[in-house]
Amino acid sequence: MLKKRLLTIGILAVVCIAAQLFLRPAIGSAEQPVPVEQPPLELSTPVVPAGSPDPCQLQTSLMQKLLWMLLLIALMAFAIWWACKKMSCKWTGSGGKLINRLETLSIGPRNALHLVQVGNKKFLISAGPDQVAMLADVSDALAAQKSEQQNQ
Repeated sequence: MLKKRLLTIGILAVVCIAAQLFLRPAIGSAEQPVPVEQPPLELSTPVVPAGSPDPCQLQTSLMQKLLWMLLLIALMAFAIWWACKKMSCKWTGSGGKLINRLETLSIGPRNALHLVQVGNKKFLISAGPDQVAMLADVSDALAAQKSEQQNQ
């Protein structure tokens, strides 16, 4: 289990580093432009200087960068989902409709007690590193305890 977690963390680290390397050119440099003093504008001076790029080209370029970044984020999400699926990570609690895990109590580093409900029955189950065993059917005991709590 520890190996799977370390592998998952390693994969996420590699994906994050790759994303930084790929997104850095799309975002641009972090350097601030040096302000240039400009002479005051005259009424005859055009608002857009002749040497500046077309605003439509700038907008198209920004949209292309945005789409590339969104595509990269979608690919990273897919890679994370695929890695977790391959390593059988749990995305949801219990997938069954008839079997529910009500409670879990850790009693050691690799041992736990589980209270499981199957239909109307409740079972106490012990799980260890090498075995799983049903300890008792506790449906009646829990029903009696619940009725005592309601009477008080």
